[in-house]
Amino acid sequence: DLASVFIFEKKKLDKFKENEKEFVLNTLRKEAQFLVKYKIPGILSINESLVEDKNTLIFATEYVPYSLTTLLDQGLLTILELKILLIEFIDTLIFLHEDGKVIHSYLNPDSIFIDEKGKETKPSISQKDLGNRESPKLSFIAPECIIDSVIDYKSDIFSFGVILTYLIKKIKKIPISLTSIVNSSFETYQRNMAFPNFKEKFFNVITSDLKQDELNVVSCMLERNVSSRYTAKALKEHPFFKDQIISAIKFIENLETNEANKNTMFFQQFPALLEKFEDKIITKKILPKFVDLLKLENFIGLVLPGIFLMVEKVQKF
Repeated sequence: DLASVFIFEKKKLDKFKENEKEFVLNTLRKEAQFLVKYKIPGILSINESLVEDKNTLIFATEYVPYSLTTLLDQGLLTILELKILLIEFIDTLIFLHEDGKVIHSYLNPDSIFIDEKGKETKPSISQKDLGNRESPKLSFIAPECIIDSVIDYKSDIFSFGVILTYLIKKIKKIPISLTSIVNSSFETYQRNMAFPNFKEKFFNVITSDLKQDELNVVSCMLERNVSSRYTAKALKEHPFFKDQIISAIKFIENLETNEANKNTMFFQQFPALLEKFEDKIITKKILPKFVDLLKLENFIGLVLPGIFLMVEKVQKF
């Protein structure tokens, strides 16, 4: 079977003090051991235990060909596809926060991975660039973690808000610089991210040019006051993630287990709904699902008309 191999080179820690090196290495060792011992839904699973020599730490995981960063760089995401992926990720955050009582603390587009089926996963390995305030990834860390040495479940929500803003702008090809604040001196960072200046110096800067529905959702996540931010569970119920198309896709994913009368009503409405689907969503998610359902005799009459409609729609372009 295919696997993804992660390699951490110890020479990256050469500039750190000895106690800082040991802290990072011990964190990596412990979290790798944790992931081997516990299989957590939505979290990148380790297939082979951590192997360590004098130069590297190496571990192998389930095969994840993409991160959010690589999908963006390859131009493979639309806003709708992004929403679908991030809803999966919100479910993972809910599990981590509510059931696992775990804070990730270092969410960024490089630490969120996508498997071959498009199901989102993420590693729990910290990969922190400790001591490097010029790292772009520090732009995704909640300010209370850096300024106040305070970490909270809602620190992950802030990071997620920056990720969402960053992804939306990258997809729309809107320029965004997240490093301008952290590339300055720590004193300037503290001043810019302080409560009186936060909205003008950070929030207004990174959220400029967002549509109103996009602004509404990130506003709930990028509050400077930790207690004012949404929880992961509340975020899942936000209208941004509850639009008709996403609800329809979720319904389609569960057709085998839905009540028969609800399926009948859905297929009656499907021709009108189909016009709202992007062709990429049709070819990647809906059409394969319908074809797979042809194996079930009770679904043949329901899905065949939809298959013909989808093929016709896609072939027009």
